[in-house]
Amino acid sequence: MAKTDVQGIKGRKQIYHAVYDFAKDGGVDDTPIEMFALAANTIVHDFWHEVETSVTSAGSATLEVGLTGGDTDGILTQVGKATLVADYVSSPDEKGALLYDSTDDHNIRKKFTAADTLDLLIGTADLTAGKVHFYVEASSGY
Repeated sequence: MAKTDVQGIKGRKQIYHAVYDFAKDGGVDDTPIEMFALAANTIVHDFWHEVETSVTSAGSATLEVGLTGGDTDGILTQVGKATLVADYVSSPDEKGALLYDSTDDHNIRKKFTAADTLDLLIGTADLTAGKVHFYVEASSGY
């Protein structure tokens, strides 16, 4: 029988948090912003976001979070500024893990075989204010 060690288990789920304040940190359209650095062998289990203060923009800005900031590899894809109002928390179709699988119409878990980053990408127009919290639930190593 294998010995089980409950403390210090590699691979246990952890929650990572990043906050982005567009008024303080900037919000230039089409400029990827590194949010989470993920080690090789990391499995992303879940992702969600929470809006602390509403985002503002002179245009119809959108937010994406993904490997390179795009729909084909996104966790969060093109959420419009009208949705990103104070106290908003991810809806069920926005909450999930990497990558969206259109075949099964749901988000699937993703294992990173090499180190990579999850980036925030602003689309369509600059964001000038607002504060959004991003959360990733992941496990790594074994």
